Amino acid sequence: MLNLLKDFGAVVDVLWQEQARYAVIGGVAVVIYGSLRTTEDMDFLIHPGDVERVIDRLRRRGYRETQGAWTFRDSQLTLRRLWRKHPRQDDATLVDFLVAGLPRHVEIIDRATTEPWRGDCVLRLARKEDLLWLKSFRNSGTDQQDMEFLKHGE
Repeated sequence: MLNLLKDFGAVVDVLWQEQARYAVIGGVAVVIYGSLRTTEDMDFLIHPGDVERVIDRLRRRGYRETQGAWTFRDSQLTLRRLWRKHPRQDDATLVDFLVAGLPRHVEIIDRATTEPWRGDCVLRLARKEDLLWLKSFRNSGTDQQDMEFLKHGE
């Protein structure tokens, strides 16, 4: 988990440096809103015009891309998954970039709230109502728990 937090900061820094249009989504976003749940990866909704530049920068920092990109039929999001193995540990960090495929996705990015983050950097966080909409597509057990938390704070 400590690697995930450290790597999250590094990825956000890259997004900031590249002036990428993005929003934190998924489990990390739910944790930022106050949930006590754990997560094994980090998810970012990203504008299609920025994804290649960000992935190239992360490759230079030791990240590798898994299989090719694939698009979820129901949501029209395209997954680009990266990972980075940690030296001297049997652990890796997963970073999922979900590339906006619909105008609504771009609206989510545009509406994201901004939170101060290390120094001049700003963290862009998807709004609760947008997380609810995104999570409704997969609707796994974890998604259902997250949606309950986002609706009722419990």
